[in-house]
Amino acid sequence: MDVVAVGVGGAGGRIVDELHRDDAQRPVSYLAASRVFDTDTASLGALDRVPGDARHPFGTLAFDGAGADDDADATRDAMAEQVTELRRELDDLVTTGVTGIVLAAGLGGGTGAGATPVLAEELARVYERPVYCISVLPTSDSEQASENAARGLEALDGVVDCQLAFDNEAWVGDDESIGDRIPALNRELAARLGTLFVAGEVDSASPVGESVLDETDVAATLDAGGLATVGYASAPVSKFRDVEDSLVGRLKGKLLEEATDAERREAVTSTLRWAVRGQLTMDCDPADSATALVLFSGPPDWLHRGAVADGRDWVGGLSENAELRSGDAPITGSSELSVLVVFTGLERAPRIEELQWYGG
Repeated sequence: MDVVAVGVGGAGGRIVDELHRDDAQRPVSYLAASRVFDTDTASLGALDRVPGDARHPFGTLAFDGAGADDDADATRDAMAEQVTELRRELDDLVTTGVTGIVLAAGLGGGTGAGATPVLAEELARVYERPVYCISVLPTSDSEQASENAARGLEALDGVVDCQLAFDNEAWVGDDESIGDRIPALNRELAARLGTLFVAGEVDSASPVGESVLDETDVAATLDAGGLATVGYASAPVSKFRDVEDSLVGRLKGKLLEEATDAERREAVTSTLRWAVRGQLTMDCDPADSATALVLFSGPPDWLHRGAVADGRDWVGGLSENAELRSGDAPITGSSELSVLVVFTGLERAPRIEELQWYGG
């Protein structure tokens, strides 16, 4: 997929910054262009990868460039006043080659929760492209942030085509500070989304998979609407070889050729289960999803056909009546096996029900 990424607020800007970093490290690009809109000029100035001319302050009369803090109502009004002007910043970016527009926002803050729904509605009205939103949910230590998130989720529902949820609460330990974890969490989120956006795009040196996913499969999965959660796991294939650690380096060139069918099957099965049961971006019951997607990637000889088929059936059993799409992406020269899983069309999840209490 070729997407235009639009960050709203401090958290949204940092996520777009990380998408730039992730995109630059991939052999195939998915990031067509970006813009970041914020009420806090200092946050805009702190970004590393977003080009300077892609950063735009708004609400300067209301907030004097100092940020909206938790005031979602005031930010919503500020965005409503300038939404046409800000949207025009995207007119030259949303070209015929762009598959969709991806908004990114932390819904616990005033700017993300208040401004994002207004901008999303304008983008959906003007451009004939899907509009997705990366909706970051706050930790539960602030009632105001929880209330903002509840209102933001509700306002975005039905306006955007899908909300890709990332729940900070599930990713921060009891003895950890969210501030310390933000860079790592943004990298994790960007890596998962980047893997999703480049699904089906491989370099010419790699063989074609048995079943290929492409951007139409990704779009059809996300078009189920509601909320989406993304799981991911990867492991070096050496982890599944029955060899001594001291021999791994010497045998590196033979790891692919000499693996048994049992080792390959165990590799695919274990990595898939880690992707689903390890940590989703938002905890959910897969049975509540309307669509699901699973993508297996790695060395061609390690994508065991029977295990891939069994894995698809296993995900299908978890997601019950969901429409399931799956594919494999062989990567020549790779020594790592990875699995990406997406559950979409979620209308409920434990964290969402908790936040809805704050939203009344």
